[in-house]
Formats: sequence, C-alpha cells, structure tokens
Amino acid sequence: MPNAVSGTFTNGKVVFDGVVPPVKTSKVVVVFLDAIHPKKKLTDLFSVLGTWDDPRTTDDIVADIRASRTTRPEFSL
Repeated sequence: MPNAVSGTFTNGKVVFDGVVPPVKTSKVVVVFLDAIHPKKKLTDLFSVLGTWDDPRTTDDIVADIRASRTTRPEFSL
C-alpha cells in the first residue's frame, strides 16, 4: 500500500514534514505542487507602492480635489 509524506524541495534537497515510513528500498514519485514564494518584508512593499510628499494639509488636499471635480450637465429627454 502506498504511503504519502509531504515535504518541501529547496536547493536540490527534500525536507519531509512528517515521519518517513521505515522502508529499505522504495520507488518514489515527486510531484511539484506549487512554488513557495518567500514573504516580502514591509520595506519591500513600500518600494512597490511608492509614496509622495505634499506640504499641504489634509483639508487643503480634500478641498483641492473637490474644487477640481466637474459636474455633468443636467439634461432631459
């Protein structure tokens, strides 16, 4: 009866998550399920998102945004 043991393949080596069954010789099939991506540090996230400096206050920025908006003209059919 086949046994299954999960593990992680890194740098050419497999590290098993659980106990490997005690067998002397066995054929194995290795199936790569998915790639594991290393977690990004928060500083890496900021390099992707970007930031900006604005000397204006929050109220000034909001007022500027509202003033720059246009309204669509009302029309009737």
